[in-house]
Amino acid sequence: MPLNIPPRYSAWGPRLYTFFMYLNDVDQGGETRFTKLNLSVTPTKGSAILWPSVHSHDPWETEDLTYHEAVTVNKGVKYSANFWIHMFEFQDALRHGCDNEDYFQDMLLTDTSKL
Repeated sequence: MPLNIPPRYSAWGPRLYTFFMYLNDVDQGGETRFTKLNLSVTPTKGSAILWPSVHSHDPWETEDLTYHEAVTVNKGVKYSANFWIHMFEFQDALRHGCDNEDYFQDMLLTDTSKL
């Protein structure tokens, strides 16, 4: 199973998007490199990038084009933050002791009119 796709019936579903923020300038290195797109983003204070983690036609299928890696910081330090946008809200599930296992979404994805 790809790393960014949780189990099909997990509490929060697949990661749909990643929002990545750069909190400082980096003297040398530290880019975010999208290897299959031949694209590198230089960390610049106050900038951010947003990318899809899955296909729009099938959110359970990983978008391989946005595979990325962090380039080593050669000089200075890199501060950043990311925000993952998932298919389902998960704070209530976590508060109730649920983790990312294949049980929570089963009942939400079931046709309750037949119950």
